[in-house]
Amino acid sequence: MRDGKGSVYEGGVRGVAFATWRNHIPAGAVCKEPVHMVDWYPTLIKLIGGSLEQPLSLDGMDIWPVITQKAKSPHTEILNNATPSGGAIRVGDWKLVIRTRTGNRKTAQAESVELFNLVDDPSEKTNLAEQHAEKLQELKARYLYYANAAVPPKNLHDSSD
Repeated sequence: MRDGKGSVYEGGVRGVAFATWRNHIPAGAVCKEPVHMVDWYPTLIKLIGGSLEQPLSLDGMDIWPVITQKAKSPHTEILNNATPSGGAIRVGDWKLVIRTRTGNRKTAQAESVELFNLVDDPSEKTNLAEQHAEKLQELKARYLYYANAAVPPKNLHDSSD
């Protein structure tokens, strides 16, 4: 995979995790569906019989069927990050990686924009942004939706964000 820990490329966002629970999780089961770390909270709350009704909406989804029954991921999109310097979003098999020139994630004035089809290119070697302009605009619109809704980082004092 490209890059490593702390990166929005697949080498930084794909990680190994494991869970074991006798008579609940099949031994040797492997999940290759996209899930996110924020999915653990709602999954565990549901497993203990708790309520997912929360004062604020949850980012995660229940992934128990994905883990135990080889169900498809409940995600249609996963935001990897939306910081003032850029981020990434995965929508289906496609992924947009964006780095901003201005440090303003809400307008995403890109210094670099990369588009990958993760099924065909899981190592993110071929930037398809120029060949798939419509897909690029679709993913950029979703990225901006999340970026505009995000709370600014507390360690920044940039009034433009």
